Amino acid sequence: MGFTPVTDRTCSLRIRGVFFNAKIICIHVETEEKNEVQKDYFYEDLERICMKAPKHDIKIVMRDFNVQVDKELGLAPNVQKFSLHEETNNNGWRMLDFAITKNMAISSTLFQHERIHKTTWRSPDEGTSNQIDHVMTDSRHATDILDVKSCRGADCDYDHYVVKIKYRQRISTIVKVSAQRNINYKVENLKEGTNAKAYRNKVEKLLQILPNTEDQHLEATWEDIKQVICKAADKSLGQRSRMVGNGWYDEECKEILEEQNKTRLKMLQRKTRSNTEA
Repeated sequence: MGFTPVTDRTCSLRIRGVFFNAKIICIHVETEEKNEVQKDYFYEDLERICMKAPKHDIKIVMRDFNVQVDKELGLAPNVQKFSLHEETNNNGWRMLDFAITKNMAISSTLFQHERIHKTTWRSPDEGTSNQIDHVMTDSRHATDILDVKSCRGADCDYDHYVVKIKYRQRISTIVKVSAQRNINYKVENLKEGTNAKAYRNKVEKLLQILPNTEDQHLEATWEDIKQVICKAADKSLGQRSRMVGNGWYDEECKEILEEQNKTRLKMLQRKTRSNTEA
């Protein structure tokens, strides 16, 4: 349906699907030792491309990410345990942040294969091999990707192996999730100096007992801080009681409804009687 060359490292292809169209974005990320500013510019361009894609199109980002992703990260559903590597490099954290922000799953880590079918690149001396080519797709449509594996038999005279993706469009099923009641705190109590001071002291105290977060992922750090804020608000401000709606169907409504039913019944009887006489 359309091909768009964006930069010398990025292009996009839009194809027509059965249930919805697909936006395939092919990229080539800077290597690990390159300038950090250039990497920032690259991911900004990639984000703009994803934002410009039609709302109902499935987005698939693929090709050379130049990353290594730790298979023990446990950031499901964004990344699973079938990655090749034991640690995540700087480029890998950038890709993970992008996947989490855009709610995308790294499909190339979802399938269990032998090592030879995970390796996507080999060094010229054939002494080193890595998994640096990946496939990302919207988490909602992650199950549309049925398989991702390297094909070593395809000789294309290149240091990367051909990566085969098995893809089939399916209509997403709606998973019913039980509604979780939002907790409302009495934030108006912060207007009082005493309550505001107590809340501030409680937050400071809880932050001091948090574990060291230097090596912790951004999402885990935010979760810890959110728990501190909620605990301090619960202790210092208190929760706002749930509002119970007044029962609108009272005795007065019941009497009016009965009068209306009696009136309709009389009109129906009168109409039936007149038809019989006729």
